[in-house]
Amino acid sequence: MLNRVKSRDRFRGDASFRTYLFTIARNELYAAFRKCRRDRAIFDPAIHSVLDMGTSPSSAIGKKDEQRLMLQAMYRLPVELQIVLELFYWEDMSSDELGTILDIPVGTVKSRLRRAKASLRGKMEDVGSRKEVLARTQDDFDGWAASIRDCFVSGTT
Repeated sequence: MLNRVKSRDRFRGDASFRTYLFTIARNELYAAFRKCRRDRAIFDPAIHSVLDMGTSPSSAIGKKDEQRLMLQAMYRLPVELQIVLELFYWEDMSSDELGTILDIPVGTVKSRLRRAKASLRGKMEDVGSRKEVLARTQDDFDGWAASIRDCFVSGTT
């Protein structure tokens, strides 16, 4: 991380400094996951999930069944899909900001968001929650994502 902070002089100002910082954070996350894997050279954020890395979901969040379901499903997504959802919903980033951070075109950001949402819905079904909880969560996907973000912002669980 220190090397990346030292490289701040290379920040061109094409995007916001916040976007620059999230780009650094993403690269550091991938580096940390590579270190965690036995086969370090084989980490693909398009395939591997946080669950694959041996990391468990935070128990501090998700007292509500719907939040818990969403978080359990989120941690089963490939990392690149998890990141795009978290930045979109929890950091309230635009498609332009996401494109800069992820180094992909805006059109690709939009299709990745659609794919991530669809995949998350499938993972929710895989987690195996009660049908009424699953239905409520899927019916108000955006609302539950926002409620999880609000937990982070307010510091309450």
